Amino acid sequence: MNCRKFLAIFATVIMSAVVSAEDPMYLCVAEAKTGFAYENGAWTSADFKVEMDKYILRTHKPDEPDYNNKLFPYGLYPVGRPFRALLCGPLNVHFLCENNSGRFQFSPETGRFTKTDTLGYLIKGNGNRGTPSIARGTCSKI
Repeated sequence: MNCRKFLAIFATVIMSAVVSAEDPMYLCVAEAKTGFAYENGAWTSADFKVEMDKYILRTHKPDEPDYNNKLFPYGLYPVGRPFRALLCGPLNVHFLCENNSGRFQFSPETGRFTKTDTLGYLIKGNGNRGTPSIARGTCSKI
């Protein structure tokens, strides 16, 4: 291996370590989710499965569209899916992520989060297909 290639690899490894040391990354897993579902012509309370409700809270990567977003430098990325779910920013000592479909709030101090999904319920003419919900869970630094 020539010196230039070695230096390039070495710099990449060092920069990755620096970025990960400065920018926290968390694995967030929902433990429970409840809300409302439209069944048999009426809205009823409902519990939802949470097996797929796993997220990575991290800074945007250089090849992602929101990389230079100074207001929301973090994103909430569903595990196993190639897209960002919510834009996130630091708020005092917490993280706040939101868009027009819901909100995610996380406290690194307690490791707890809540996540709401409400958009489908609000849309006129969607045939009551929305299922507004709130989930709670914990995040671990990775």
